[in-house]
Amino acid sequence: MFINLIEIFCVITLILSIHFCESNPRRGWCIYIINSIFYAFLMFYKGLIFMGISGIILGLIGIKNFIKAKK
Repeated sequence: MFINLIEIFCVITLILSIHFCESNPRRGWCIYIINSIFYAFLMFYKGLIFMGISGIILGLIGIKNFIKAKK
């Protein structure tokens, strides 16, 4: 049940981050970073190691873009 809630949370935060990246990039990338953390956790929990690694990489990309949006 808890894992299903994390999956739903990942979907909602991904949609919100895409929505906010155009109107408020800092907020959008911040939500995206949070999404990447939960996504990586979920993938590692399910045993999908390389998908979890991709979640970490996506989180790093989100951090880079968040810093770029602050300027």
